Amino acid sequence: MLAPPTLQGEIDSFFLLQAPESNRTVPPNGFYEFKAEFRPARTGLINATLTVDGRTIKLVSNGLEGEVPDFRLLPSAADVESVSQADARIEVVSAAAQALSGTLTLVFEGDVGGMPDDTNIRFIATGNRSIAFTVPAGSTRALFAGGSSDAARFQTGAASGKIRLVAKLGQWERSAQLNIRSDAPKLASGSLRRGSGTLTVNVNGFDNMRSASTAVFFFFDTTGKQIGGASGIEAPVGDVFGTFFRASPTGGVFQLRADFPVQGDVNAIESVQVALKNSLGLSQRVTAR
Repeated sequence: MLAPPTLQGEIDSFFLLQAPESNRTVPPNGFYEFKAEFRPARTGLINATLTVDGRTIKLVSNGLEGEVPDFRLLPSAADVESVSQADARIEVVSAAAQALSGTLTLVFEGDVGGMPDDTNIRFIATGNRSIAFTVPAGSTRALFAGGSSDAARFQTGAASGKIRLVAKLGQWERSAQLNIRSDAPKLASGSLRRGSGTLTVNVNGFDNMRSASTAVFFFFDTTGKQIGGASGIEAPVGDVFGTFFRASPTGGVFQLRADFPVQGDVNAIESVQVALKNSLGLSQRVTAR
């Protein structure tokens, strides 16, 4: 009566195949067969002990670095909008013989000279511009964020230019480029604050060209009738915005505040519509109340 064989040690690299799971009777001069297979989970010397009917057999094998297959870097789009998200995936051309690890990096190249980097261009999972990935043994897809996703999602920031993705895996390096579309300013929200003889207009938005030059204000009374000329009041803002953007680490994101002196009842002004012009055109209007 022979007990079933057992393995101890680094059993994630050694496997018993066709081995009995319970005691087996073997006649005199008889035998039974099973196989011990080595599939290294790491490189270097790997040890285990095989026990058969109380006898121990030392198993020592060497895990060698397998060949790293080439891979494809697959961004979700070639052109993206500012203040949005995109992602990238990595696929190896053949199943990995062993677990592989690599890195994916973002590089931003702005369209406008003399402007700083946009720090909001970054991977969401890490909060920076580099993310590690792994390819499990037997798989063709890379996993990011500790293995929780097969896509590396990133923010596109608020500055026009190009995002270059650079992936490194073993001896291989692949890159892909995404274009961040240039556009007129985008205004998101506005608000008013009324003081004694003063009306303050606040507007939030972004100008990914970082070339804002003129702000236009349209005033309306409590009946919805426009106050003043139909073309509104234009204010040159190029110098102020230029100074601000050259010092800002967040691309074209801004908050505009404009103070207007008011003669008479400031509450008679119910709302103000605001538009902003840059080198590509005029934004949509946003209403501040």
